[in-house]
Amino acid sequence: ETVNPKKPINFTQEYLIYTNVTKPMHVGTHKERLLRMITDNALPGEIVEYNVTNPIYFPVEMGVYDKIRIKICDSNGEPIKFIDINSKVDYLLHFRRIGIN
Repeated sequence: ETVNPKKPINFTQEYLIYTNVTKPMHVGTHKERLLRMITDNALPGEIVEYNVTNPIYFPVEMGVYDKIRIKICDSNGEPIKFIDINSKVDYLLHFRRIGIN
């Protein structure tokens, strides 16, 4: 079998997505504002697309927000560096009231 030297075998990356609007929750031994963890097999430089099929709802910190901040980190807690400063990142956040299905 020929192995492509440019493609690592079993390359897996975990992305942790944090936001300032959720209440902190226990993640391991710390409290974090973690929104979701995504696992992907894309190579560095490849476009990653992730669509949520089963949304998970988290309690929102009460207050008025002028900005919703999102931070994407790797499994070591380091912010993800995008290849191009003009890289496009889209988020769709879904909120619902407590008690409404």
